Amino acid sequence: MKSRCLSFAEIISFLLITAVAWQGIRLIESSKLNEFSDPIATLYFWSGWVGVAFLVFSLLSPKFKKQLGLFALIAGILHSGIFIALDFDFHFDFIFIELSQKYYLYFGALSLLCLLICAIGSFGFFKKFRLYYVVYLALILSLIHWLMIQKILALNYLLIGFGLIILIGYKLLKIFTNKKYNF
Repeated sequence: MKSRCLSFAEIISFLLITAVAWQGIRLIESSKLNEFSDPIATLYFWSGWVGVAFLVFSLLSPKFKKQLGLFALIAGILHSGIFIALDFDFHFDFIFIELSQKYYLYFGALSLLCLLICAIGSFGFFKKFRLYYVVYLALILSLIHWLMIQKILALNYLLIGFGLIILIGYKLLKIFTNKKYNF
């Protein structure tokens, strides 16, 4: 079993991406570009988008798909950590009340679970399974999570959602029409 650790260049790349993202968030928070008056809502928004962006880039860049998938997992853990630590201060009784009232949280949690399964699989486990289906499922679940949060679906949100559905459909069609896979 071939075990693969993150290289020094990958760790430095992640730290640079994190630093640039942090500076971007600080810039948005300190300027008139901020559409949120709540800093926790801003952190939710940006951590969620960064996670989805890493997932989409992992589908578009086969060379770096594992690294980008792990970055998406880290962004998902950060997104969940904001929910648990910053928003609810580890009061799990309030978290369970919130879970019973807002069903879109289940889709986000299932998406994070899919990313955890892919992360474990990227280190050589689950060799008989094709984990890219789990990545597609994670992206679909995060899309449902994101669309259910919106009170009003603006045109830009619908276009982004439609674009993600087209991308997933294209990737699945490409897999099923490829002759090397026998289904």
